[in-house]
Amino acid sequence: MLKGNEAVVAPTPTASGLVKFKKGSCENCGATTHKKIDCLERPRKTNAKKLQVQIAPDDVQQHELNLDFEGKRDRWNGYNPDDYSKVIADYQKVDMAKRMLKADRLQQEANSAVANEDEEAATRAAQAADGASDDAAAVSDAPGGTTTADGKPAAGDAASAAGTGDAHAIDSDSEDEQDEFRYGEDVAMPGQKFDPKKRISVRNLRIREDTAKYLYNLDVDSAYYDPKSRAMRDNPFADSGKDLNEVRFAGENMTRNSGDMSVMAKTQIYAWEAASHGADVHMQADPTRAELARRTFDVKKSELTTSQQSAILEKYGGAEHLEAPPKELLLAQSENYVEYSRSGKVLKGQEKAVPRSRYEEDVLVNNHTKIWGSYWEAGRWGYGCCQSFVKNSFCVGDAGILAKRREVRDATADAGSNAAAAAAAAAAAAAPTKTLVEQHLESRGNKRRHEESAEDSASNKAARLADAKRKLEQDDREAERLLAMDDRSRPYHSMRHSSSSAAPSEEELEAYRLRQVRSDDPMAQFASR
Repeated sequence: MLKGNEAVVAPTPTASGLVKFKKGSCENCGATTHKKIDCLERPRKTNAKKLQVQIAPDDVQQHELNLDFEGKRDRWNGYNPDDYSKVIADYQKVDMAKRMLKADRLQQEANSAVANEDEEAATRAAQAADGASDDAAAVSDAPGGTTTADGKPAAGDAASAAGTGDAHAIDSDSEDEQDEFRYGEDVAMPGQKFDPKKRISVRNLRIREDTAKYLYNLDVDSAYYDPKSRAMRDNPFADSGKDLNEVRFAGENMTRNSGDMSVMAKTQIYAWEAASHGADVHMQADPTRAELARRTFDVKKSELTTSQQSAILEKYGGAEHLEAPPKELLLAQSENYVEYSRSGKVLKGQEKAVPRSRYEEDVLVNNHTKIWGSYWEAGRWGYGCCQSFVKNSFCVGDAGILAKRREVRDATADAGSNAAAAAAAAAAAAAPTKTLVEQHLESRGNKRRHEESAEDSASNKAARLADAKRKLEQDDREAERLLAMDDRSRPYHSMRHSSSSAAPSEEELEAYRLRQVRSDDPMAQFASR
């Protein structure tokens, strides 16, 4: 696994150290890291297996990149910091070259300054000699003028001349500093192709007073901020309900459709369509050619459309109908009534027209307050105001609704009473008439049968209880016999009773309770004897 700062090794061959073909190697080149089917070398006329010479070196085995979720998205994975030493060395070379150039320039300026000082000194001496005679005459006449015995100017004049020389020296130092800055800008940096005099800055570097993008919305589920590229493409106020015009920052994707983005999209669509028709146009490979081709295509398309329209108008006429009347005639006067507020909002008028069909709508007839079809019941349409199912009926309002409910209630009551009477009559008609003697004999027979059934039920219950006991004993013996048998010789589903799914009867439950042994019963041992 690739860890830390380990870099991916370039696929350069390494010496295998083999001088003889090794079993399992590539039969074509002799390398031990691949087979013949995966060999990238040209097929030899006599392969290494037969020739036993010119064994190719082995391939480099790359690391197994078994990265996790974060490792796959780590931009610095595999970066070697030692490579930055090359950049430092390049800058040191450039700095050394700057120092050497500056030393040569200062030496040349020093030599030229010495020569210029000699010339300036001679010039100043000549000017001083010429002006000394004039000043001497003026000073002799002036009350405050002073001269020496040899006609030279006084100390104050010499000081002023010295001050002038010092100011000239300061100006030369400032010029040297400006030349140094200009020299630093003129030197081209290695590996870059741009004008060194052009001031550049980071395009996405924010001003310190501006709010950072990741501070607009502190919700962890809001727009993602990439710290390396300082990009936040989504809108951080997407879930806040604010309008895009109200927020200070709406994401960097908002600027994607601004400027010439629409023109670029048109050019891309044109390049795709032109390429599908066989034209050699590609937006990314040659954008200038694609843009010029699109402009030419748009011009020709507009000219063709204009020529077609003019040809149709010349052939069929009707150009006068395409010319719209001036706005002064269209908007000067109108019969539409419109009311406006102080802010210019329309209060009345210019209502949106309601779409209507070819059938009559909102037509009220025969004193009805609702249209036909406003009420539906049991598959029939009617009026909702009186619940009438007759289209030509006259509306009676709520009285019609109450009368209808009364009719339904009366009809339901009559139907119930009629059904009960009919059922009673049918039962009476179906039953034959009996005499008093027959009724007396029938009652005596019912009493006798009841007594006999009671006696039979007691005897039958005892018999059923004995049968249940006997059946339980048989089941116990059968269970003991099956348990004594081997599992392989025991029949399938032998332990399941045929009537086990049915609920036990009262006699079976009583027999089961009688067979239970109660250890806490003091009379249980006497019952077992």
